[in-house]
Amino acid sequence: MSEYYVPTSSSDWESLIEEPIICFNTDCNYPFGSACKDCAIEFEARAIAKEKVKRDAENRVDRAAAQKLMDMKYQVGRRSEDVSQRVADIVDDLQAIFAFTQPKPQEPGELTWRNLQIHGATPAPLKLMEQSMLSFGDPSSDNNHTDSKRLNSWLSKLLKRTLDGFLLNSPFTGGADAEDSKEVYCPYCSLSTGEGAWRELHIMKCKYAHDEAKKLEIAKEEWSKRRNC
Repeated sequence: MSEYYVPTSSSDWESLIEEPIICFNTDCNYPFGSACKDCAIEFEARAIAKEKVKRDAENRVDRAAAQKLMDMKYQVGRRSEDVSQRVADIVDDLQAIFAFTQPKPQEPGELTWRNLQIHGATPAPLKLMEQSMLSFGDPSSDNNHTDSKRLNSWLSKLLKRTLDGFLLNSPFTGGADAEDSKEVYCPYCSLSTGEGAWRELHIMKCKYAHDEAKKLEIAKEEWSKRRNC
């Protein structure tokens, strides 16, 4: 820096760069002509300092932009994790609500008048011989096996109650009229709906199947009309 340079105020190096050069050399014509040797050295030093300040400022801007980008990525990642966690929590809650424990296989229902009405109202009832032949032809039929088990249970109970009636000198000890008033039956399939959440699930499934069957019948009728036209 020129020995003739005197700062106008006490400031740091960056502010000194922008201050004017005051030269008392009578041979120096700056700023109206050629500068002296000392002023030329000062100009070069200030140019180098300005370039350094500019690079430092650009580096600070780049670092700030990079940090901001990293912060944005981190925040987006955190938001994604939060959304994923919330979805996982909701799924866990729904599974906890609908994770029903499979009930134990129920014993055949009681020999009640309601059960007899249900089996009597089934479409195309089969005779005992026909049912036996079908069971023989299809040993893996679950429905026939269940019906046979239920029938055997009812017959055993009926025989036991009849014998109890003879032994106790009572003409009737219960049977078809002994209906369970707490049992709820499905309005769509007339079968027992079970208890608790299984009852709602049973009715929901039957209602859906009933509605879909109606839609299918309507679609068949429309298709038949179009075909006949």
